[in-house]
Amino acid sequence: MKILFCPQNGIEGKGYKIGNMIDYLGWGYTYNWQDDWDVAFLWQFAGRHAPNGKLNELKAQGRKTVNCDCFDLSKIFINEIHKEVLGYSTFVDNSNVNCLKKSNQQGQHDGIIVKSTEEKEKGYIYQKLIDTRTPIKHDNTYLLHDIRVPVFKDKIPFLIIKYKIPKFIVADNCVKCEIVNTEDYLTADEIIKVKEFAKQIKLEYGELDILRDNCDGKIYITDAGKTPGNSLFKTIENPEQVIKKYSESLKKMLKS
Repeated sequence: MKILFCPQNGIEGKGYKIGNMIDYLGWGYTYNWQDDWDVAFLWQFAGRHAPNGKLNELKAQGRKTVNCDCFDLSKIFINEIHKEVLGYSTFVDNSNVNCLKKSNQQGQHDGIIVKSTEEKEKGYIYQKLIDTRTPIKHDNTYLLHDIRVPVFKDKIPFLIIKYKIPKFIVADNCVKCEIVNTEDYLTADEIIKVKEFAKQIKLEYGELDILRDNCDGKIYITDAGKTPGNSLFKTIENPEQVIKKYSESLKKMLKS
């Protein structure tokens, strides 16, 4: 199996999970569409960008592609689909309440707690403050937790629970990770809706971030990415076994 990544490169150095999976499976990859390859991935880091003409052309020719139609993962678009699929918003709907202000684009790690106002700053979203506190302590501080959801087309084979220091709400401040069964953290109805959400945003391979609010018990899908990084492998037990699980899921997806 050989994968074409287009239009950007940079999976080397194992900075991305797909690089770990390719190494584990002994597959090859290229950035040149003129090479021999079996499947083409849309590999673009921006959360929102124009459709890729070359990949669309290859797909129209019957070549196998992944994420070809996934070109808008901005938080505003994610929230719109969230409302359609889950029936409620991740954004605050009134002013004068505490909320999380952060960039509409991915990967900025610039979230700060502010008081919501009627006038919103362009380029930013104002998200509900979601209580994800756990009874687990780290340095005498109770940790927050996120649910990381790997997506392999219509499969969610497992979940990664990330435990974070509450001092830094948005930055990559994970101190502990664990892999769990999907059904242990999401209900059957939630699994159906999360899969439908991924389908609606055209995400065939990637990851979602879900928060479950201690106050109302609901899940909130707050982010999505099609070029997931692999930093969690540094904080999870038995990373080799986790890479194996990811790799087996990718293999099943591409062989089907």
